Amino acid sequence: MVTLEIKGKSVSIRPVSISDSTDIFEGLREGGLSAAVPGSDGVKTLDAAKAMVKGLIDRAALGAEFHFAVCLNGRDTKVIGMCALYEFGGLDRSCRIGYWISRPYRGRGYGREAVSLLSKIAFERLGISRLRASSYSSNESSIRLLHSLGFIDEEQTGNESHFSLSKS
Repeated sequence: MVTLEIKGKSVSIRPVSISDSTDIFEGLREGGLSAAVPGSDGVKTLDAAKAMVKGLIDRAALGAEFHFAVCLNGRDTKVIGMCALYEFGGLDRSCRIGYWISRPYRGRGYGREAVSLLSKIAFERLGISRLRASSYSSNESSIRLLHSLGFIDEEQTGNESHFSLSKS
């Protein structure tokens, strides 16, 4: 069994659990993220957040995708965001990544650290060769984050920019 939990300097990522639902619900609601996070647009209540998280856990059990809670290290292990590996496929052993950080925790490097840890899991533990990511073209912070980790520009479609990172 591959361990899908990893600790960094400031944050850790670990598989989501039902007990994370409240923090996830608050993060989505406070951050105005429902339009940007697939599957979260109908999350208007805590019960809906629990149902969403249960669905994420069920898909992880099938090996179809993996969703991680981004948690602060230390005494306060609050979930401050999420990141994911999904859309596995092809001969190039690629997958997509997604990530978000709650508004009060943005701009502190937590997202960059979480995506770096996620990349490590993908490349070293799951044998992925190439990661793909997308961002709204207007989300300059997300684009800077991806570039800072070595992701290269692939293409632009509509209002989205697409990036990739190959295993070195």
